Amino acid sequence: MRRIVAMLLVSAATATLGACGKAEKSDKAIEQGGGLPTAPVVQRDTQPFSPVRPISVGLDGRVLSVKAVGGDCLTPSLSARETSGTVALTIKVVARENRGQACTTNAELVPLKVTLTRSLGVRKLIDGATGRPITAPVVTSSDARSRLAVLPSQADADGAVLPADRENALRTEPSGPGAVSCRSDCFRRRR
Repeated sequence: MRRIVAMLLVSAATATLGACGKAEKSDKAIEQGGGLPTAPVVQRDTQPFSPVRPISVGLDGRVLSVKAVGGDCLTPSLSARETSGTVALTIKVVARENRGQACTTNAELVPLKVTLTRSLGVRKLIDGATGRPITAPVVTSSDARSRLAVLPSQADADGAVLPADRENALRTEPSGPGAVSCRSDCFRRRR
Protein backbone atom coordinates (compact mmCIF):
# COMPACT_ATOMS: atom_id res chain seq x y z
CA MET A 1 0.00 0.00 0.00
CA ARG A 2 2.84 2.38 0.84
CA ARG A 3 4.45 1.59 -2.48
CA ILE A 4 1.26 2.50 -4.35
CA VAL A 5 0.95 5.81 -2.51
CA ALA A 6 4.63 6.59 -3.11
CA MET A 7 4.30 5.81 -6.82
CA LEU A 8 1.24 8.05 -7.09
CA LEU A 9 3.09 10.92 -5.39
CA VAL A 10 6.12 10.52 -7.67
CA SER A 11 3.86 10.41 -10.74
CA ALA A 12 1.99 13.54 -9.64
CA ALA A 13 5.24 15.41 -8.95
CA THR A 14 6.67 14.41 -12.33
CA ALA A 15 3.53 15.51 -14.15
CA THR A 16 3.49 18.84 -12.32
CA LEU A 17 7.16 19.61 -13.02
CA GLY A 18 6.79 18.56 -16.65
CA ALA A 19 3.79 20.85 -17.14
CA CYS A 20 5.65 23.82 -15.64
CA GLY A 21 8.45 23.42 -18.15
CA LYS A 22 5.98 23.28 -21.03
CA ALA A 23 4.20 26.40 -19.78
CA GLU A 24 7.48 28.31 -19.74
CA LYS A 25 8.21 27.19 -23.30
CA SER A 26 4.75 28.17 -24.55
CA ASP A 27 4.97 31.60 -22.86
CA LYS A 28 8.31 32.23 -24.60
CA ALA A 29 6.86 31.04 -27.91
CA ILE A 30 3.93 33.43 -27.59
CA GLU A 31 6.27 36.34 -26.74
CA GLN A 32 8.37 35.54 -29.83
CA GLY A 33 5.32 35.54 -32.11
CA GLY A 34 4.74 31.81 -32.24
CA GLY A 35 2.37 29.65 -30.25
CA LEU A 36 -1.30 30.48 -30.12
CA PRO A 37 -2.88 32.25 -33.11
CA THR A 38 -4.02 35.82 -32.59
CA ALA A 39 -7.24 37.34 -33.88
CA PRO A 40 -6.87 39.78 -36.79
CA VAL A 41 -7.09 43.45 -35.89
CA VAL A 42 -10.29 44.93 -37.32
CA GLN A 43 -10.66 48.67 -37.81
CA ARG A 44 -13.87 49.93 -36.19
CA ASP A 45 -16.22 52.02 -38.26
CA THR A 46 -15.51 55.57 -37.18
CA GLN A 47 -18.23 57.22 -39.24
CA PRO A 48 -20.46 59.53 -37.21
CA PHE A 49 -24.07 58.59 -36.73
CA SER A 50 -26.20 60.00 -39.54
CA PRO A 51 -29.94 60.64 -39.69
CA VAL A 52 -32.13 58.34 -41.73
CA ARG A 53 -33.47 60.00 -44.86
CA PRO A 54 -35.42 62.14 -45.53
CA ILE A 55 -35.20 65.14 -43.24
CA SER A 56 -38.62 66.71 -42.89
CA VAL A 57 -39.10 70.45 -42.38
CA GLY A 58 -42.37 71.65 -40.87
CA LEU A 59 -44.67 74.19 -42.53
CA ASP A 60 -43.17 77.09 -40.56
CA GLY A 61 -39.60 75.99 -41.38
CA ARG A 62 -38.66 75.73 -37.71
CA VAL A 63 -39.37 72.08 -36.87
CA LEU A 64 -36.91 69.54 -38.29
CA SER A 65 -37.79 65.85 -38.08
CA VAL A 66 -35.51 62.89 -38.71
CA LYS A 67 -35.50 59.24 -37.84
CA ALA A 68 -32.53 57.64 -36.15
CA VAL A 69 -31.70 54.12 -35.08
CA GLY A 70 -32.48 53.32 -31.45
CA GLY A 71 -33.43 50.22 -29.55
CA ASP A 72 -34.01 48.62 -26.20
CA CYS A 73 -30.73 49.88 -24.77
CA LEU A 74 -30.00 52.87 -27.03
CA THR A 75 -31.63 56.28 -26.73
CA PRO A 76 -30.95 58.70 -29.60
CA SER A 77 -31.37 62.47 -29.25
CA LEU A 78 -31.23 65.28 -31.82
CA SER A 79 -29.77 68.74 -31.28
CA ALA A 80 -29.27 71.73 -33.58
CA ARG A 81 -26.63 74.45 -33.47
CA GLU A 82 -27.62 77.47 -35.56
CA THR A 83 -25.59 80.17 -37.28
CA SER A 84 -26.64 82.76 -39.84
CA GLY A 85 -25.74 80.47 -42.77
CA THR A 86 -25.95 76.92 -41.41
CA VAL A 87 -27.81 74.59 -39.09
CA ALA A 88 -25.68 71.80 -37.64
CA LEU A 89 -27.66 68.69 -36.72
CA THR A 90 -26.11 66.27 -34.25
CA ILE A 91 -27.51 62.92 -33.20
CA LYS A 92 -26.19 61.49 -29.96
CA VAL A 93 -26.90 57.92 -28.93
CA VAL A 94 -26.75 57.11 -25.22
CA ALA A 95 -26.64 53.55 -23.94
CA ARG A 96 -29.30 52.93 -21.31
CA GLU A 97 -28.73 50.62 -18.43
CA ASN A 98 -31.47 48.03 -18.09
CA ARG A 99 -30.84 46.63 -14.66
CA GLY A 100 -31.82 43.01 -14.45
CA GLN A 101 -33.00 42.93 -18.06
CA ALA A 102 -31.19 41.70 -21.13
CA CYS A 103 -30.52 44.14 -23.94
CA THR A 104 -31.67 42.77 -27.25
CA THR A 105 -30.11 43.72 -30.54
CA ASN A 106 -33.43 44.91 -31.93
CA ALA A 107 -33.04 48.20 -33.73
CA GLU A 108 -35.91 50.48 -34.59
CA LEU A 109 -36.30 53.83 -36.27
CA VAL A 110 -37.08 56.45 -33.65
CA PRO A 111 -38.61 59.77 -34.78
CA LEU A 112 -36.67 62.78 -33.47
CA LYS A 113 -37.61 66.45 -33.69
CA VAL A 114 -35.86 69.70 -32.95
CA THR A 115 -37.29 73.23 -33.07
CA LEU A 116 -35.07 75.97 -34.51
CA THR A 117 -35.08 79.52 -33.14
CA ARG A 118 -35.89 80.81 -36.64
CA SER A 119 -36.95 79.28 -39.95
CA LEU A 120 -34.42 77.14 -41.84
CA GLY A 121 -34.92 79.26 -44.96
CA VAL A 122 -31.89 79.08 -47.26
CA ARG A 123 -29.47 78.01 -44.54
CA LYS A 124 -27.54 74.82 -45.25
CA LEU A 125 -27.88 71.70 -43.13
CA ILE A 126 -24.57 70.25 -41.96
CA ASP A 127 -23.57 67.24 -39.88
CA GLY A 128 -22.63 68.57 -36.44
CA ALA A 129 -20.12 65.75 -35.86
CA THR A 130 -18.13 66.15 -39.09
CA GLY A 131 -19.02 69.59 -40.45
CA ARG A 132 -19.90 68.03 -43.81
CA PRO A 133 -23.09 69.01 -45.67
CA ILE A 134 -26.01 66.66 -45.09
CA THR A 135 -26.91 65.12 -48.42
CA ALA A 136 -30.20 63.59 -47.27
CA PRO A 137 -33.19 64.89 -49.20
CA VAL A 138 -35.08 67.60 -47.38
CA VAL A 139 -38.85 67.32 -47.70
CA THR A 140 -40.90 70.34 -46.73
CA SER A 141 -44.55 69.93 -45.94
CA SER A 142 -45.40 72.89 -48.18
CA ASP A 143 -43.61 71.28 -51.18
CA ALA A 144 -45.48 68.04 -50.69
CA ARG A 145 -48.75 69.90 -50.26
CA SER A 146 -48.37 71.83 -53.51
CA ARG A 147 -47.34 68.72 -55.48
CA LEU A 148 -50.12 66.57 -54.14
CA ALA A 149 -52.87 69.13 -53.44
CA VAL A 150 -53.01 68.06 -49.80
CA LEU A 151 -55.25 69.73 -47.30
CA PRO A 152 -53.58 70.74 -44.00
CA SER A 153 -55.83 68.33 -42.13
CA GLN A 154 -54.34 65.43 -44.11
CA ALA A 155 -50.78 65.90 -42.83
CA ASP A 156 -49.93 63.64 -39.92
CA ALA A 157 -47.68 64.44 -36.96
CA ASP A 158 -44.57 63.12 -38.74
CA GLY A 159 -45.15 65.40 -41.73
CA ALA A 160 -46.19 62.56 -44.03
CA VAL A 161 -48.99 63.67 -46.28
CA LEU A 162 -51.59 61.96 -48.43
CA PRO A 163 -53.29 63.19 -51.60
CA ALA A 164 -56.67 64.89 -51.30
CA ASP A 165 -58.31 62.11 -53.34
CA ARG A 166 -57.86 59.37 -50.76
CA GLU A 167 -60.31 56.92 -52.33
CA ASN A 168 -58.27 56.65 -55.53
CA ALA A 169 -54.87 56.78 -53.85
CA LEU A 170 -55.30 54.26 -51.06
CA ARG A 171 -55.53 50.53 -51.34
CA THR A 172 -56.50 48.33 -48.45
CA GLU A 173 -53.33 46.25 -48.37
CA PRO A 174 -51.45 47.35 -45.28
CA SER A 175 -48.08 45.61 -44.98
CA GLY A 176 -47.84 45.87 -41.21
CA PRO A 177 -49.49 47.34 -38.15
CA GLY A 178 -50.61 50.87 -38.96
CA ALA A 179 -49.16 50.82 -42.48
CA VAL A 180 -51.07 52.31 -45.38
CA SER A 181 -50.33 51.18 -48.92
CA CYS A 182 -50.52 53.89 -51.58
CA ARG A 183 -50.04 54.23 -55.28
CA SER A 184 -46.86 55.94 -56.39
CA ASP A 185 -48.32 59.43 -55.96
CA CYS A 186 -48.39 59.42 -52.15
CA PHE A 187 -46.07 58.88 -49.24
CA ARG A 188 -46.05 55.73 -47.13
CA ARG A 189 -46.73 56.39 -43.49
CA ARG A 190 -46.89 54.47 -40.22
CA ARG A 191 -48.68 55.40 -37.05
